[in-house]
Order: sequence, then C-alpha cells, then structure tokens
Amino acid sequence: MGRLFISPINQLEGPWLIGHDQLDSLNVLFNEIDKLLKKALTQFLDQGIKDLKEDSMEGADSVKKIEKFKKKYAGSEKFTKATFSDGNIYNADSIDAVKSYIAKTPSLKPRELMIKTTQGSIENEFSLILNSNAGEGDSELEYRIKCIDDEIQGEIKVLIDKWVRENRPNKFLQLWINKIVVFVWLFGFLAVIVSGLSINETVSYDDNFKGELKKSAYNLIERGISNENLDSAINLILQIQSEYVPKEIKKETVTVQNFVALKVFIVSLIILIISLIRPKTVIGLGRQSTVLIIYKFWGKTIKYVLTAIFIAVIYDVIKAFLFDY
Repeated sequence: MGRLFISPINQLEGPWLIGHDQLDSLNVLFNEIDKLLKKALTQFLDQGIKDLKEDSMEGADSVKKIEKFKKKYAGSEKFTKATFSDGNIYNADSIDAVKSYIAKTPSLKPRELMIKTTQGSIENEFSLILNSNAGEGDSELEYRIKCIDDEIQGEIKVLIDKWVRENRPNKFLQLWINKIVVFVWLFGFLAVIVSGLSINETVSYDDNFKGELKKSAYNLIERGISNENLDSAINLILQIQSEYVPKEIKKETVTVQNFVALKVFIVSLIILIISLIRPKTVIGLGRQSTVLIIYKFWGKTIKYVLTAIFIAVIYDVIKAFLFDY
C-alpha cells in the first residue's frame, strides 16, 4: 500500500477570530500533538536500537553505536511565543501561560502567536503560527507537520483538521472578506454618486401640465365616455397626442425631491459603510478582546442587514414597476 502524502506546510486564509475558547482548544491540541510526537520518537528509537543490536556484534562497538544513535535524537523543545504590536516578545511553555501573562497586562495587543514542539529532530516536529498582521502573500494561519512515523503523522493531521473545522470563520464571512467585499464597495460607491446626483431633479411646468392631462384622461376613462363628455375626451386626446401646452403656461422649472433616488442613496451609503468594515484575523486577548467582540457581532448581523436591504430594494422596484405599467 502506497504512502499517503501529507503536505508538511499548510496555509489557511482567514479571517480567524480567535478568542479564549479557541485558544483553550488549541492548547489541548498542542499537548496532544506533543504526546504523539513523543510516542513516534519512542517507537523510532526502540526500532532503531533493535536494528543496531541485530546488525552489530556484541561488545563495546555495539554499545557505542546505540549511544550515538540515542544521542542524535535526544533533543526536545516545546514552547509558545507571543509577539505584541509594540514589538515585544513573550516566551512560555504553553498557551495558558501566555493568556495568564496578558491577563496581568490587559493593555497588550497580541499580533502573532506561535506554538512549536520538536521531539528528537526537525524531522519530528509540529509548529503553528497565527498572524493577525499578515502581509501580501503571507498566511494568517500556517502549520507544519513532520513526523518520523507515517501513521502517527496521519493522526496528527486528523486532529488539526478537526480543530480547523470547529474554529474557522463561517463561510459567508470568508466569502465576504476574500471575494465579495471589493465588488460591494464598488457598487456602493457608484450608487452613492449616481443616486446623490438624482436626489433633486428639475421639473418644468410643461411636465406638470402634461401630467394633469393624463390624470384627467384616467378620470374620464373611469367615469366612461358619453355624449356629454365626448368633446372633452376628443380634446384631451388631441392635447396629449400633440403634446400641446397653452401659451399661458410659463416656461419655468421647479426643483423637486426624488424620493426613490433618496432611498437608493441612503441604502447605497449604508452598503458603502458596511463594505469599509473588513474583519481581519484577531487574537482576542488584552486590548484585542474588544476588537474580537466587534468583529463577531458584525459577522452575525451583516447577513441580516444585507438581506433586509436587498428585500427592501426589490420591494421598491416591484412597486415602481407595477405603478408605472
């Protein structure tokens, strides 16, 4: 059976909204992975020593080879590193220790969190970096797996994938940030300009007169045509068809407010403001805890706000269409 390939480097796009609960589960995951890497190392050493004993003759030479082999894989390291917005770095042995440190200094703003464990050699290690200030081409969450035991490496991958599924941002938020928001901003920007220019429109007295003619025609049709109003009906038809305007009607204009354009302007302005709020990956500890609360609230409400706006716009369009036709 062929070996299942597991990519050693995995990059996941955000935004990742990481709070206390997510960090607690990540800390549990970190400890579980550390134990699995130790297990892989123990099995590897046991098998290696067994092979050396079988291949080497009894005596000092065999003992030296075994000691050299064990020494080669004797190193181990496990740490958690937090980098803050002011450039300071705090090193600890666990995520819980970092949380406790920040709790004592709530003014801190964590920018990056890194966890890493190495057991035996760099061929048997795990690391994860959560970066809230990722630049162009950088990943907001990246993890690396290397294990000297393929089966255990698969177990580690399953555990990580489970954590990712349970803690990654919802699909809508990811789609909004990474795909939709640029087009929404462009639409909102253009709609604000166009509707803003149309809020006040100029209407001539000619148009008012023509509108009154149409209203009179509608009323006449509703009452019905008879011998008594036949002359009036013919007169209305002639005036409407010829677009006749009496000389006494002044050729002046008046500025009126276009309420449809005003509604579109307000809705477009709301959409434009919404598109300017783009949640990014945040490690919700210290001063960033407030940012996390805002982002989570925004993520929950944005769908409903956009849905309500969409329904209102469709309703106005349908209503305008029915009245016009």
